Amino acid sequence: MLRPMLEAALDAVVVMRADGTVADWNGVAEATFGWHRDEAIGRLMADLIVPPQHRSAHAEGLRRFTATGRGPVIGRRIEISALHKNGREFPVELSISPIMIGEAQHFIGFLRDISERAQSDQRLRDSEAQFRTMADNSPGLIWMADAGGAIVFVNQRYEEVFGYPVADLHGTGWRRIIHPDDVDAFHQTFLRTVTEQARFRTEMRTVTRSGEVLWLQCDGRPRFEEDGSFAGYVGVNIDITDTKQAQDSLRVTQRRLDAVLNNASVSIFLMDDKQQCIYMNRAAEQLTGFRFEETRGRPLHDVIHHTRPDGSHFPLHECAIDRAFPEKNNTRGEEVFVHRDGHFYPVAFTASPVCDEDANTVGTIIEVQDITERRRAENHQRLLIDELNHRVKNTLSIIQGIARQSFKGAAAWHEAREAFEGRLAALAATYNLLTDQHWDTVSISAVIEDTLRPFRDGTQRFTIEGPDLQIVPKTAVTLALGLNELATNAAKYGALKTDEGQLEVVWRTVATDEGERLRLMWRESGGPHVEQPSRQGFGTRMVERALAIELGGQVRIDFRPEGVVCTVDAPLPRTGA
Repeated sequence: MLRPMLEAALDAVVVMRADGTVADWNGVAEATFGWHRDEAIGRLMADLIVPPQHRSAHAEGLRRFTATGRGPVIGRRIEISALHKNGREFPVELSISPIMIGEAQHFIGFLRDISERAQSDQRLRDSEAQFRTMADNSPGLIWMADAGGAIVFVNQRYEEVFGYPVADLHGTGWRRIIHPDDVDAFHQTFLRTVTEQARFRTEMRTVTRSGEVLWLQCDGRPRFEEDGSFAGYVGVNIDITDTKQAQDSLRVTQRRLDAVLNNASVSIFLMDDKQQCIYMNRAAEQLTGFRFEETRGRPLHDVIHHTRPDGSHFPLHECAIDRAFPEKNNTRGEEVFVHRDGHFYPVAFTASPVCDEDANTVGTIIEVQDITERRRAENHQRLLIDELNHRVKNTLSIIQGIARQSFKGAAAWHEAREAFEGRLAALAATYNLLTDQHWDTVSISAVIEDTLRPFRDGTQRFTIEGPDLQIVPKTAVTLALGLNELATNAAKYGALKTDEGQLEVVWRTVATDEGERLRLMWRESGGPHVEQPSRQGFGTRMVERALAIELGGQVRIDFRPEGVVCTVDAPLPRTGA
Protein backbone atom coordinates (compact mmCIF):
# COMPACT_ATOMS: atom_id res chain seq x y z
CA MET A 1 0.00 0.00 0.00
CA LEU A 2 2.95 2.38 0.66
CA ARG A 3 4.48 1.81 -2.76
CA PRO A 4 1.66 3.40 -4.86
CA MET A 5 1.77 6.44 -2.59
CA LEU A 6 5.49 6.84 -3.16
CA GLU A 7 5.14 6.77 -6.93
CA ALA A 8 2.26 9.20 -6.86
CA ALA A 9 4.32 11.84 -5.04
CA LEU A 10 5.67 14.78 -7.06
CA ASP A 11 8.80 15.07 -4.93
CA ALA A 12 11.59 12.60 -4.36
CA VAL A 13 10.52 10.37 -1.42
CA VAL A 14 12.92 8.22 0.59
CA VAL A 15 11.87 5.72 3.26
CA MET A 16 14.71 5.14 5.73
CA ARG A 17 15.07 2.62 8.55
CA ALA A 18 16.12 3.68 12.01
CA ASP A 19 19.74 2.67 11.27
CA GLY A 20 19.85 5.09 8.32
CA THR A 21 19.61 2.49 5.52
CA VAL A 22 17.23 2.99 2.60
CA ALA A 23 14.07 0.91 2.78
CA ASP A 24 12.55 2.29 -0.41
CA TRP A 25 12.40 5.38 -2.70
CA ASN A 26 10.34 6.36 -5.64
CA GLY A 27 11.05 7.09 -9.31
CA VAL A 28 11.43 10.83 -8.72
CA ALA A 29 14.24 10.00 -6.25
CA GLU A 30 15.88 7.83 -8.92
CA ALA A 31 15.73 10.77 -11.37
CA THR A 32 16.86 13.29 -8.77
CA PHE A 33 19.85 11.38 -7.33
CA GLY A 34 20.80 9.03 -10.18
CA TRP A 35 20.58 5.83 -8.13
CA HIS A 36 18.20 3.06 -9.21
CA ARG A 37 15.84 1.83 -6.50
CA ASP A 38 17.52 -1.58 -6.41
CA GLU A 39 20.93 0.11 -5.97
CA ALA A 40 19.70 2.23 -3.13
CA ILE A 41 17.73 -0.22 -0.97
CA GLY A 42 19.79 -1.50 1.94
CA ARG A 43 22.49 1.17 1.69
CA LEU A 44 22.99 4.06 4.06
CA MET A 45 21.16 7.06 2.74
CA ALA A 46 24.03 9.24 3.91
CA ASP A 47 26.41 7.35 1.59
CA LEU A 48 24.08 7.86 -1.37
CA ILE A 49 22.89 11.48 -1.26
CA VAL A 50 24.61 13.29 1.62
CA PRO A 51 27.90 15.07 0.78
CA PRO A 52 30.81 13.71 2.86
CA GLN A 53 31.20 16.88 4.90
CA HIS A 54 27.62 16.58 6.19
CA ARG A 55 27.42 12.82 6.87
CA SER A 56 28.53 12.94 10.49
CA ALA A 57 25.88 15.57 11.26
CA HIS A 58 23.27 13.39 9.53
CA ALA A 59 24.23 10.34 11.59
CA GLU A 60 24.25 12.39 14.79
CA GLY A 61 20.73 13.63 14.05
CA LEU A 62 19.42 10.08 13.67
CA ARG A 63 21.17 8.98 16.85
CA ARG A 64 19.70 11.80 18.90
CA PHE A 65 16.18 11.11 17.61
CA THR A 66 16.51 7.41 18.43
CA ALA A 67 17.74 8.25 21.92
CA THR A 68 15.46 11.18 22.74
CA GLY A 69 12.67 11.20 20.21
CA ARG A 70 13.82 14.64 19.05
CA GLY A 71 16.15 15.73 16.28
CA PRO A 72 17.34 18.96 14.62
CA VAL A 73 15.62 18.30 11.29
CA ILE A 74 12.66 16.18 12.26
CA GLY A 75 9.37 17.84 11.42
CA ARG A 76 11.05 20.87 9.78
CA ARG A 77 11.58 22.02 6.20
CA ILE A 78 15.19 22.91 5.58
CA GLU A 79 17.55 23.49 2.68
CA ILE A 80 20.61 21.27 2.42
CA SER A 81 23.17 20.21 -0.15
CA ALA A 82 22.55 16.83 -1.79
CA LEU A 83 24.85 14.57 -3.80
CA HIS A 84 24.11 13.06 -7.21
CA LYS A 85 25.47 9.69 -8.23
CA ASN A 86 27.86 11.45 -10.62
CA GLY A 87 29.30 13.53 -7.71
CA ARG A 88 27.50 16.79 -8.45
CA GLU A 89 26.25 18.70 -5.45
CA PHE A 90 22.97 20.60 -5.69
CA PRO A 91 20.55 22.22 -3.26
CA VAL A 92 17.38 20.43 -2.11
CA GLU A 93 14.55 21.32 0.19
CA LEU A 94 14.18 18.53 2.80
CA SER A 95 11.57 17.57 5.37
CA ILE A 96 11.80 14.36 7.44
CA SER A 97 9.05 12.81 9.55
CA PRO A 98 9.08 9.63 11.66
CA ILE A 99 6.61 6.87 10.71
CA MET A 100 5.92 3.38 11.99
CA ILE A 101 5.86 0.56 9.47
CA GLY A 102 4.45 -2.43 11.32
CA GLU A 103 6.26 -2.45 14.63
CA ALA A 104 9.48 -0.86 13.25
CA GLN A 105 10.58 2.78 13.49
CA HIS A 106 11.16 4.39 10.09
CA PHE A 107 11.64 7.87 8.68
CA ILE A 108 10.14 9.24 5.51
CA GLY A 109 11.92 12.11 3.75
CA PHE A 110 10.54 14.43 1.09
CA LEU A 111 13.22 16.10 -1.07
CA ARG A 112 12.74 18.68 -3.81
CA ASP A 113 15.49 19.83 -6.19
CA ILE A 114 15.59 23.63 -5.79
CA SER A 115 18.57 24.30 -8.07
CA GLU A 116 16.65 26.65 -10.32
CA ARG A 117 15.12 28.49 -7.39
CA ALA A 118 18.50 28.76 -5.70
CA GLN A 119 19.98 30.11 -8.89
CA SER A 120 17.16 32.64 -9.15
CA ASP A 121 17.63 33.61 -5.52
CA GLN A 122 21.35 33.98 -6.09
CA ARG A 123 20.79 36.10 -9.17
CA LEU A 124 18.42 38.25 -7.15
CA ARG A 125 20.96 38.58 -4.35
CA ASP A 126 23.69 39.40 -6.88
CA SER A 127 21.41 41.94 -8.53
CA GLU A 128 20.55 43.55 -5.22
CA ALA A 129 24.22 43.62 -4.23
CA GLN A 130 25.12 45.14 -7.60
CA PHE A 131 22.37 47.73 -7.25
CA ARG A 132 23.48 48.63 -3.75
CA THR A 133 27.11 48.85 -4.86
CA MET A 134 26.16 51.18 -7.69
CA ALA A 135 23.77 53.16 -5.52
CA ASP A 136 26.24 53.54 -2.65
CA ASN A 137 28.97 54.70 -5.02
CA SER A 138 26.74 57.09 -6.94
CA PRO A 139 27.46 60.83 -6.49
CA GLY A 140 23.70 61.33 -6.38
CA LEU A 141 21.42 60.76 -3.39
CA ILE A 142 19.26 57.79 -4.42
CA TRP A 143 16.04 57.02 -2.57
CA MET A 144 12.96 54.79 -2.82
CA ALA A 145 9.51 55.28 -1.28
CA ASP A 146 6.55 52.92 -0.98
CA ALA A 147 3.01 53.62 -2.15
CA GLY A 148 2.27 55.45 1.10
CA GLY A 149 5.20 57.81 0.70
CA ALA A 150 7.40 56.22 3.40
CA ILE A 151 11.09 55.93 2.57
CA VAL A 152 12.20 52.29 2.20
CA PHE A 153 15.72 52.85 0.86
CA VAL A 154 18.41 55.50 0.74
CA ASN A 155 21.97 54.95 -0.45
CA GLN A 156 25.15 55.37 1.57
CA ARG A 157 25.70 58.82 0.07
CA TYR A 158 23.05 60.20 2.45
CA GLU A 159 25.15 59.26 5.45
CA GLU A 160 28.23 60.85 3.88
CA VAL A 161 26.41 64.10 3.10
CA PHE A 162 24.08 64.50 6.06
CA GLY A 163 25.88 62.59 8.81
CA TYR A 164 22.88 60.40 9.80
CA PRO A 165 22.90 56.57 9.56
CA VAL A 166 20.84 55.53 6.55
CA ALA A 167 18.46 53.57 8.77
CA ASP A 168 17.51 56.81 10.56
CA LEU A 169 16.12 58.19 7.31
CA HIS A 170 13.74 55.32 6.57
CA GLY A 171 10.00 55.76 7.01
CA THR A 172 9.45 59.42 7.90
CA GLY A 173 13.06 59.90 8.93
CA TRP A 174 13.49 62.20 5.93
CA ARG A 175 12.05 64.93 8.16
CA ARG A 176 15.44 65.03 9.87
CA ILE A 177 17.12 66.54 6.82
CA ILE A 178 14.42 68.86 5.38
CA HIS A 179 14.79 72.46 6.52
CA PRO A 180 12.34 73.00 9.42
CA ASP A 181 10.66 75.91 7.64
CA ASP A 182 10.04 73.75 4.55
CA VAL A 183 8.97 70.39 6.03
CA ASP A 184 5.18 70.84 5.94
CA ALA A 185 5.07 72.38 2.47
CA PHE A 186 7.36 69.66 1.09
CA HIS A 187 5.30 66.89 2.71
CA GLN A 188 2.03 68.23 1.30
CA THR A 189 3.53 68.52 -2.17
CA PHE A 190 4.90 64.98 -1.99
CA LEU A 191 1.59 63.49 -0.75
CA ARG A 192 -0.32 65.29 -3.50
CA THR A 193 2.07 63.84 -6.06
CA VAL A 194 1.69 60.35 -4.58
CA THR A 195 -2.08 60.67 -4.86
CA GLU A 196 -1.76 61.66 -8.51
CA GLN A 197 0.92 59.03 -9.11
CA ALA A 198 2.76 61.65 -11.14
CA ARG A 199 6.38 62.58 -11.47
CA PHE A 200 7.74 64.43 -8.46
CA ARG A 201 10.25 67.24 -9.10
CA THR A 202 11.16 70.11 -6.81
CA GLU A 203 14.00 72.03 -5.21
CA MET A 204 14.35 72.03 -1.44
CA ARG A 205 16.49 73.26 1.40
CA THR A 206 18.04 70.60 3.63
CA VAL A 207 20.13 70.71 6.81
CA THR A 208 23.01 68.38 7.65
CA ARG A 209 23.61 67.01 11.12
CA SER A 210 26.28 69.70 11.60
CA GLY A 211 23.81 72.46 10.67
CA GLU A 212 25.02 73.21 7.12
CA VAL A 213 22.22 74.24 4.74
CA LEU A 214 22.25 72.52 1.35
CA TRP A 215 19.98 72.90 -1.67
CA LEU A 216 18.86 69.68 -3.36
CA GLN A 217 17.07 69.08 -6.62
CA CYS A 218 14.66 66.20 -6.00
CA ASP A 219 13.50 64.12 -8.98
CA GLY A 220 11.23 61.14 -8.30
CA ARG A 221 9.50 58.88 -10.81
CA PRO A 222 6.56 56.58 -10.07
CA ARG A 223 7.18 52.81 -10.13
CA PHE A 224 4.59 50.11 -10.72
CA GLU A 225 4.22 46.39 -10.01
CA GLU A 226 3.91 43.83 -12.79
CA ASP A 227 0.13 43.98 -12.46
CA GLY A 228 0.20 47.76 -13.00
CA SER A 229 -0.51 48.72 -9.41
CA PHE A 230 1.30 51.76 -8.01
CA ALA A 231 4.30 50.69 -5.91
CA GLY A 232 5.79 54.04 -4.92
CA TYR A 233 8.67 56.19 -6.13
CA VAL A 234 12.31 55.85 -7.02
CA GLY A 235 14.33 59.03 -7.27
CA VAL A 236 17.60 60.83 -7.07
CA ASN A 237 18.50 64.07 -5.31
CA ILE A 238 21.37 66.20 -6.60
CA ASP A 239 23.25 68.78 -4.56
CA ILE A 240 22.68 72.13 -6.32
CA THR A 241 24.03 74.35 -3.53
CA ASP A 242 26.86 75.68 -5.71
CA THR A 243 24.41 76.35 -8.52
CA LYS A 244 22.06 78.19 -6.17
CA GLN A 245 24.90 80.27 -4.78
CA ALA A 246 26.08 81.04 -8.31
CA GLN A 247 22.53 82.03 -9.26
CA ASP A 248 22.28 84.26 -6.20
CA SER A 249 25.64 85.85 -7.06
CA LEU A 250 24.50 86.24 -10.66
CA ARG A 251 21.29 87.94 -9.53
CA VAL A 252 23.27 90.31 -7.31
CA THR A 253 25.67 91.01 -10.17
CA GLN A 254 22.75 91.51 -12.54
CA ARG A 255 21.11 93.99 -10.16
CA ARG A 256 24.35 95.90 -9.85
CA LEU A 257 24.91 95.84 -13.59
CA ASP A 258 21.35 97.02 -14.22
CA ALA A 259 21.88 99.81 -11.68
CA VAL A 260 25.08 100.87 -13.44
CA LEU A 261 23.68 100.61 -16.97
CA ASN A 262 20.35 102.25 -16.19
CA ASN A 263 22.04 105.16 -14.45
CA ALA A 264 24.65 105.63 -17.18
CA SER A 265 24.34 108.73 -19.34
CA VAL A 266 25.48 106.87 -22.47
CA SER A 267 22.93 104.79 -24.37
CA ILE A 268 23.81 101.09 -24.58
CA PHE A 269 22.34 98.49 -26.95
CA LEU A 270 23.16 94.77 -27.14
CA MET A 271 22.57 92.76 -30.30
CA ASP A 272 22.60 88.95 -30.64
CA ASP A 273 24.24 86.94 -33.43
CA LYS A 274 21.31 87.83 -35.73
CA GLN A 275 21.81 91.53 -34.95
CA GLN A 276 18.48 91.63 -33.16
CA CYS A 277 18.13 93.82 -30.07
CA ILE A 278 18.26 91.85 -26.81
CA TYR A 279 18.99 94.71 -24.40
CA MET A 280 18.82 98.48 -24.15
CA ASN A 281 19.30 100.58 -21.02
CA ARG A 282 17.13 103.41 -19.73
CA ALA A 283 19.27 106.04 -21.45
CA ALA A 284 18.75 104.24 -24.77
CA GLU A 285 14.98 104.29 -24.26
CA GLN A 286 15.08 108.01 -23.53
CA LEU A 287 17.34 108.66 -26.53
CA THR A 288 15.27 106.76 -29.09
CA GLY A 289 11.78 107.21 -27.65
CA PHE A 290 11.24 103.43 -27.89
CA ARG A 291 10.72 101.09 -24.95
CA PHE A 292 12.83 97.93 -24.94
CA GLU A 293 9.71 95.80 -25.40
CA GLU A 294 9.14 97.57 -28.73
CA THR A 295 12.63 96.78 -30.01
CA ARG A 296 13.18 93.31 -28.54
CA GLY A 297 13.96 90.77 -31.26
CA ARG A 298 14.17 93.39 -34.02
CA PRO A 299 17.26 94.60 -35.92
CA LEU A 300 18.18 97.94 -34.36
CA HIS A 301 18.85 99.39 -37.81
CA ASP A 302 15.21 98.79 -38.80
CA VAL A 303 14.00 100.65 -35.72
CA ILE A 304 16.10 103.82 -35.47
CA HIS A 305 18.40 103.90 -38.49
CA HIS A 306 16.29 102.96 -41.47
CA THR A 307 15.99 106.35 -43.18
CA ARG A 308 18.47 109.07 -44.15
CA PRO A 309 17.74 112.72 -43.34
CA ASP A 310 16.87 113.31 -47.02
CA GLY A 311 14.09 110.72 -46.70
CA SER A 312 15.81 107.99 -48.73
CA HIS A 313 15.99 104.40 -47.54
CA PHE A 314 19.16 103.45 -45.62
CA PRO A 315 20.08 99.83 -46.57
CA LEU A 316 21.28 97.60 -43.75
CA HIS A 317 24.36 96.44 -45.68
CA GLU A 318 25.62 100.06 -45.84
CA CYS A 319 25.30 100.58 -42.07
CA ALA A 320 28.68 101.12 -40.38
CA ILE A 321 27.23 100.05 -37.05
CA ASP A 322 26.03 96.73 -38.41
CA ARG A 323 29.39 96.03 -40.06
CA ALA A 324 31.07 95.82 -36.64
CA PHE A 325 29.61 92.31 -36.36
CA PRO A 326 30.44 90.70 -39.73
CA GLU A 327 33.86 92.39 -39.91
CA LYS A 328 34.67 91.49 -36.28
CA ASN A 329 36.02 94.97 -35.76
CA ASN A 330 35.50 97.97 -33.52
CA THR A 331 33.73 100.73 -35.42
CA ARG A 332 33.50 104.37 -34.37
CA GLY A 333 31.79 107.20 -36.11
CA GLU A 334 28.87 109.55 -36.32
CA GLU A 335 25.45 108.83 -37.76
CA VAL A 336 21.96 110.26 -37.82
CA PHE A 337 19.18 108.33 -36.05
CA VAL A 338 15.42 108.56 -36.41
CA HIS A 339 13.47 109.24 -33.21
CA ARG A 340 10.20 107.48 -32.48
CA ASP A 341 8.37 110.74 -33.23
CA GLY A 342 10.08 110.97 -36.63
CA HIS A 343 12.69 113.70 -36.10
CA PHE A 344 16.35 113.13 -36.93
CA TYR A 345 19.19 113.66 -34.47
CA PRO A 346 22.99 113.23 -34.77
CA VAL A 347 24.81 110.66 -32.63
CA ALA A 348 28.34 109.46 -32.00
CA PHE A 349 28.62 105.68 -31.71
CA THR A 350 31.04 102.88 -30.89
CA ALA A 351 30.11 99.40 -32.12
CA SER A 352 32.17 96.44 -30.84
CA PRO A 353 31.76 92.70 -31.43
CA VAL A 354 30.95 90.44 -28.47
CA CYS A 355 32.93 87.16 -28.56
CA ASP A 356 32.59 83.86 -26.73
CA GLU A 357 35.39 81.82 -25.14
CA ASP A 358 36.44 80.49 -28.58
CA ALA A 359 36.68 84.00 -30.08
CA ASN A 360 33.52 83.45 -32.13
CA THR A 361 31.45 86.60 -32.56
CA VAL A 362 28.06 86.15 -30.92
CA GLY A 363 26.73 89.69 -30.88
CA THR A 364 27.45 93.41 -30.86
CA ILE A 365 27.46 96.03 -28.12
CA ILE A 366 26.71 99.58 -29.24
CA GLU A 367 27.33 102.75 -27.23
CA VAL A 368 25.57 105.86 -28.49
CA GLN A 369 25.61 109.53 -27.43
CA ASP A 370 23.37 112.31 -28.67
CA ILE A 371 25.69 115.00 -30.08
CA THR A 372 23.04 117.56 -31.01
CA GLU A 373 24.32 120.08 -28.49
CA ARG A 374 27.92 119.36 -29.42
CA ARG A 375 27.12 119.99 -33.08
CA ARG A 376 25.49 123.29 -32.19
CA ALA A 377 28.52 124.27 -30.10
CA GLU A 378 30.89 123.29 -32.93
CA ASN A 379 28.88 125.31 -35.45
CA HIS A 380 28.90 128.28 -33.11
CA GLN A 381 32.64 127.88 -32.54
CA ARG A 382 33.21 127.67 -36.29
CA LEU A 383 31.32 130.92 -36.80
CA LEU A 384 33.42 132.57 -34.10
CA ILE A 385 36.67 131.29 -35.63
CA ASP A 386 35.63 132.41 -39.11
CA GLU A 387 34.80 135.85 -37.74
CA LEU A 388 38.12 135.96 -35.89
CA ASN A 389 39.98 134.86 -39.00
CA HIS A 390 38.22 137.55 -41.02
CA ARG A 391 39.21 140.15 -38.47
CA VAL A 392 42.84 138.93 -38.37
CA LYS A 393 43.01 139.16 -42.15
CA ASN A 394 41.62 142.68 -42.01
CA THR A 395 44.19 143.52 -39.35
CA LEU A 396 46.99 142.20 -41.55
CA SER A 397 45.66 144.23 -44.48
CA ILE A 398 45.73 147.31 -42.32
CA ILE A 399 49.32 146.50 -41.32
CA GLN A 400 50.22 146.15 -44.99
CA GLY A 401 48.63 149.52 -45.71
CA ILE A 402 50.52 151.12 -42.87
CA ALA A 403 53.74 149.57 -44.16
CA ARG A 404 53.18 150.97 -47.63
CA GLN A 405 52.63 154.42 -46.22
CA SER A 406 55.58 154.10 -43.90
CA PHE A 407 58.01 152.95 -46.60
CA LYS A 408 57.10 155.51 -49.31
CA GLY A 409 60.07 157.31 -50.81
CA ALA A 410 63.51 156.04 -51.70
CA ALA A 411 64.28 152.76 -53.46
CA ALA A 412 65.75 151.34 -50.29
CA TRP A 413 62.43 151.91 -48.67
CA HIS A 414 60.74 150.24 -51.62
CA GLU A 415 62.81 147.11 -51.12
CA ALA A 416 62.17 147.19 -47.40
CA ARG A 417 58.45 147.51 -48.03
CA GLU A 418 58.40 144.51 -50.41
CA ALA A 419 60.30 142.43 -47.91
CA PHE A 420 57.92 143.45 -45.16
CA GLU A 421 54.86 142.67 -47.28
CA GLY A 422 56.33 139.31 -48.32
CA ARG A 423 56.85 138.33 -44.74
CA LEU A 424 53.32 139.35 -43.84
CA ALA A 425 51.96 137.37 -46.82
CA ALA A 426 53.85 134.22 -45.75
CA LEU A 427 52.58 134.68 -42.22
CA ALA A 428 49.00 135.16 -43.44
CA ALA A 429 49.15 132.07 -45.68
CA THR A 430 50.29 129.89 -42.76
CA TYR A 431 47.62 131.41 -40.53
CA ASN A 432 45.00 130.43 -43.10
CA LEU A 433 46.23 126.81 -43.08
CA LEU A 434 46.20 126.68 -39.30
CA THR A 435 42.75 128.25 -39.10
CA ASP A 436 41.38 125.58 -41.46
CA GLN A 437 42.83 122.93 -39.11
CA HIS A 438 41.46 124.70 -36.01
CA TRP A 439 45.03 125.47 -34.93
CA ASP A 440 45.80 121.82 -34.34
CA THR A 441 48.49 120.24 -36.55
CA VAL A 442 49.07 121.05 -40.21
CA SER A 443 50.73 119.32 -43.15
CA ILE A 444 54.37 120.33 -43.71
CA SER A 445 53.80 119.85 -47.45
CA ALA A 446 50.97 122.37 -47.39
CA VAL A 447 53.09 124.91 -45.45
CA ILE A 448 55.99 124.65 -47.97
CA GLU A 449 53.69 124.74 -51.02
CA ASP A 450 51.77 127.82 -49.78
CA THR A 451 54.96 129.68 -48.79
CA LEU A 452 56.65 129.15 -52.17
CA ARG A 453 53.52 129.70 -54.30
CA PRO A 454 54.17 133.48 -54.79
CA PHE A 455 57.65 132.69 -56.20
CA ARG A 456 56.55 130.16 -58.80
CA ASP A 457 56.33 131.31 -62.42
CA GLY A 458 54.63 128.27 -63.94
CA THR A 459 57.90 126.52 -64.83
CA GLN A 460 58.94 123.07 -63.65
CA ARG A 461 62.09 124.17 -61.80
CA PHE A 462 60.76 123.55 -58.29
CA THR A 463 61.31 120.13 -56.67
CA ILE A 464 59.43 119.64 -53.40
CA GLU A 465 59.64 116.13 -51.93
CA GLY A 466 59.19 114.53 -48.53
CA PRO A 467 56.77 112.58 -46.31
CA ASP A 468 53.45 114.25 -45.53
CA LEU A 469 54.14 114.99 -41.87
CA GLN A 470 51.87 116.80 -39.45
CA ILE A 471 53.63 119.63 -37.57
CA VAL A 472 52.50 121.85 -34.70
CA PRO A 473 51.56 125.56 -35.23
CA LYS A 474 54.81 126.98 -33.79
CA THR A 475 56.94 124.88 -36.15
CA ALA A 476 54.69 125.76 -39.11
CA VAL A 477 54.88 129.56 -38.57
CA THR A 478 58.65 129.55 -37.99
CA LEU A 479 59.33 127.33 -40.99
CA ALA A 480 57.15 129.49 -43.26
CA LEU A 481 59.01 132.69 -42.31
CA GLY A 482 62.40 131.05 -42.85
CA LEU A 483 61.45 129.63 -46.26
CA ASN A 484 60.08 133.04 -47.29
CA GLU A 485 63.45 134.67 -46.50
CA LEU A 486 65.34 132.01 -48.49
CA ALA A 487 62.93 132.33 -51.46
CA THR A 488 63.16 136.12 -51.42
CA ASN A 489 66.98 135.94 -51.44
CA ALA A 490 66.86 133.37 -54.29
CA ALA A 491 64.61 135.66 -56.35
CA LYS A 492 66.96 138.61 -55.91
CA TYR A 493 70.39 137.02 -56.08
CA GLY A 494 70.13 133.25 -56.55
CA ALA A 495 68.57 130.45 -58.57
CA LEU A 496 65.17 132.13 -59.05
CA LYS A 497 66.80 135.19 -60.68
CA THR A 498 67.51 133.32 -63.97
CA ASP A 499 65.32 131.13 -66.13
CA GLU A 500 67.80 128.23 -65.86
CA GLY A 501 67.85 128.17 -62.06
CA GLN A 502 66.54 125.16 -60.11
CA LEU A 503 65.23 125.00 -56.54
CA GLU A 504 64.98 121.79 -54.50
CA VAL A 505 63.34 121.45 -51.07
CA VAL A 506 63.51 117.94 -49.60
CA TRP A 507 62.94 116.63 -46.09
CA ARG A 508 62.77 113.42 -44.12
CA THR A 509 62.54 112.20 -40.52
CA VAL A 510 65.26 110.44 -38.56
CA ALA A 511 64.72 108.41 -35.38
CA THR A 512 67.25 109.17 -32.62
CA ASP A 513 67.56 108.34 -28.93
CA GLU A 514 66.06 111.77 -28.15
CA GLY A 515 63.10 111.17 -30.47
CA GLU A 516 62.20 111.93 -34.09
CA ARG A 517 64.00 114.80 -35.83
CA LEU A 518 63.24 116.76 -38.98
CA ARG A 519 66.03 116.95 -41.56
CA LEU A 520 65.22 119.55 -44.26
CA MET A 521 67.45 120.79 -47.09
CA TRP A 522 67.07 123.85 -49.34
CA ARG A 523 69.33 123.59 -52.41
CA GLU A 524 69.71 126.08 -55.29
CA SER A 525 71.43 125.35 -58.61
CA GLY A 526 71.71 126.79 -62.13
CA GLY A 527 71.64 130.40 -61.01
CA PRO A 528 74.36 133.10 -60.95
CA HIS A 529 77.74 132.38 -59.44
CA VAL A 530 77.47 132.69 -55.67
CA GLU A 531 80.05 134.34 -53.45
CA GLN A 532 80.25 134.45 -49.69
CA PRO A 533 78.71 137.81 -48.63
CA SER A 534 80.94 140.24 -46.78
CA ARG A 535 78.27 140.76 -44.15
CA GLN A 536 75.07 139.04 -43.07
CA GLY A 537 71.80 140.70 -43.94
CA PHE A 538 68.60 140.56 -41.94
CA GLY A 539 67.29 137.52 -43.88
CA THR A 540 70.44 135.46 -43.28
CA ARG A 541 70.50 136.31 -39.59
CA MET A 542 66.77 135.54 -39.27
CA VAL A 543 67.19 132.12 -40.91
CA GLU A 544 70.35 131.00 -39.15
CA ARG A 545 69.68 132.38 -35.69
CA ALA A 546 66.00 133.08 -35.14
CA LEU A 547 64.88 129.95 -37.00
CA ALA A 548 67.29 127.76 -35.03
CA ILE A 549 66.13 129.25 -31.74
CA GLU A 550 62.43 128.91 -32.58
CA LEU A 551 62.80 125.31 -33.80
CA GLY A 552 65.17 124.34 -31.00
CA GLY A 553 67.64 122.86 -33.51
CA GLN A 554 70.47 123.78 -35.87
CA VAL A 555 70.24 125.82 -39.11
CA ARG A 556 73.18 126.35 -41.48
CA ILE A 557 73.46 128.34 -44.74
CA ASP A 558 76.33 127.50 -47.14
CA PHE A 559 77.03 130.00 -49.95
CA ARG A 560 78.42 127.50 -52.47
CA PRO A 561 79.49 128.76 -55.90
CA GLU A 562 76.84 126.64 -57.64
CA GLY A 563 74.07 127.77 -55.32
CA VAL A 564 72.94 128.37 -51.76
CA VAL A 565 72.37 125.31 -49.56
CA CYS A 566 70.48 125.59 -46.26
CA THR A 567 70.10 122.62 -43.90
CA VAL A 568 67.73 122.34 -40.94
CA ASP A 569 68.07 119.72 -38.17
CA ALA A 570 65.41 120.13 -35.48
CA PRO A 571 63.22 118.03 -33.16
CA LEU A 572 59.82 117.19 -34.56
CA PRO A 573 57.01 117.68 -32.03
CA ARG A 574 53.73 116.48 -33.56
CA THR A 575 51.28 117.29 -30.81
CA GLY A 576 50.48 120.30 -28.74
CA ALA A 577 49.78 123.83 -29.76
